[in-house]
Amino acid sequence: MVTPDTAREWLRLDGTDNDVIVQGLLDAAPTYIEVATGMTPAQQQAEPLADTVTKFLLTLWYNAEQAESDRLQRTIDNLLKACIFKELHFFYSPVIYLSAGMQGDRRKVKHCNTHVLYDKGICFCFAI
Repeated sequence: MVTPDTAREWLRLDGTDNDVIVQGLLDAAPTYIEVATGMTPAQQQAEPLADTVTKFLLTLWYNAEQAESDRLQRTIDNLLKACIFKELHFFYSPVIYLSAGMQGDRRKVKHCNTHVLYDKGICFCFAI
């Protein structure tokens, strides 16, 4: 988990004047990650990507008016997807990555007991 000292360093804050704001943002990040990925705060403690997502969330939320907010949000979304796929791999291992042309389609493969999730041209097959 990201500490207030690490958060101040990440945000490049010199003093402790904004610690109440920073702590509030740090308290909100695990809930945001849990809603987006399904990872509990306990699971997040063991996942380094959760700390990275938290740092980018801090940047976005603390400096909401900055011009790079769209790019930051895309980065956060991609990191959250990586957490989700990592969890899928853990629960539905082994995961086989295949190329595919269809998007947003989930169907059962007839020749084996797997489900297929197509997302942005990548096929994720996992046993159920």
